[in-house]
Amino acid sequence: GDFMDFASFKKIFAASVELPPAGEKRDPGPTLEESCTHLYRLQRADVLRAAIFSHAPDVYLPFTAIAAALRQAAPELTEAEVAQICRLAPQKGGPLHGEDAFSYSH
Repeated sequence: GDFMDFASFKKIFAASVELPPAGEKRDPGPTLEESCTHLYRLQRADVLRAAIFSHAPDVYLPFTAIAAALRQAAPELTEAEVAQICRLAPQKGGPLHGEDAFSYSH
């Protein structure tokens, strides 16, 4: 069958990846666990639940609405933390056929 060696793969796919200068490390941002821990320490679960259900109870919401609810409930979170936490919501269509619609109601 067809195969691709690493050098060819790197030439095709790594060309679009921007690498930091030699000796400089890129900050990967907060992990999912760190983001959830920060949200937990803020003790805003009830505020977050109210913010989500104020947008639309018991339905899937677009990513922007979920992120807005998180920002409303916990403005102390960074954008990277908000993005990480949004990953926890089930996505309409499942992981392979996901759509921009999420639900925290489950």
